[in-house]
Amino acid sequence: MMTTIPVSEDVKRILEKYKGDMTWDEFLEYLLHEVYKVKREKYREILGEGFKYSFNEVRVRKWSREY
Repeated sequence: MMTTIPVSEDVKRILEKYKGDMTWDEFLEYLLHEVYKVKREKYREILGEGFKYSFNEVRVRKWSREY
């Protein structure tokens, strides 16, 4: 089943330039993947800032306590 999404002619012209030879389905899926990729990277950075030590530092500290 197909649907339509109303957008202004200006926006459609801009999107068509970026869409190229892709179908609208392919193009919109591509945009969604790009948005989610950027969000994941952003949250990884935020979470990474919360950790005081890197993985290797934690491994060395644990190892040094064992001996």
